[in-house]
Amino acid sequence: MPEPLKIVAHYNDGRTLRGTTDNFWPTHACFHLHNGHPQPDVVYLEQLKAVFIVRNFDGHRGCTELRTQANQNAVGGRPVRVRFNDGEVIYGAVMELDRHGIGFFLFPMDPNSNNLRIFVVNRAVTEVNPA
Repeated sequence: MPEPLKIVAHYNDGRTLRGTTDNFWPTHACFHLHNGHPQPDVVYLEQLKAVFIVRNFDGHRGCTELRTQANQNAVGGRPVRVRFNDGEVIYGAVMELDRHGIGFFLFPMDPNSNNLRIFVVNRAVTEVNPA
């Protein structure tokens, strides 16, 4: 059985939840997040801004991620800049951009990023442009 994913769920209202899951699928409306409580939290994608799948929960605080063309070539995909409804901007590469579905995966261009991949929820996005 694969190891559970480490998740940081960012809500549209600014809240975040951290925990693990073994049932996150971008085609499903919700998933269960285990974070030490007796029962897992049910997380609904429609309430989220993005789902960060991370290496660890400590992160790399204060670290500025690289987002150069050279790094993008190592990752593959198309480099984009994503602007969320709250004004936050993140950069990454997309393999396939579906703006009509629930969302899309964004891959960090920095190979040392704490983020393995990010599922961006379309309804929380203002614009996606080439980076």
